[in-house]
Amino acid sequence: MVVDVRNLLNSTGKFLFKLYCFLYFDKIVADIVVNSEKVKERIERWLGKADVHPMSKREADLLLLLDKNEGAWELYGQFYEDWTLEEIEELLEAVRAAE
Repeated sequence: MVVDVRNLLNSTGKFLFKLYCFLYFDKIVADIVVNSEKVKERIERWLGKADVHPMSKREADLLLLLDKNEGAWELYGQFYEDWTLEEIEELLEAVRAAE
């Protein structure tokens, strides 16, 4: 079952989105992420916090990291110490798919 999660974010969206994530979380992540377990774990955690830290902000931060923005690396680099740029790109694609 593939669901466009954007349709769940209407007037009753937050409740439905949380319920959907609770019931089908593994399926959502399986539909989004293809390669990296590291990316899967990160996107799972982020989806659970999407109501307090929007995915659009995550996307913007990842774009700065991929652009090798020095300020972004100073702020967020500690969270990506063992990540390759390819893995960060994969995470960005997963974030975009989840939006």
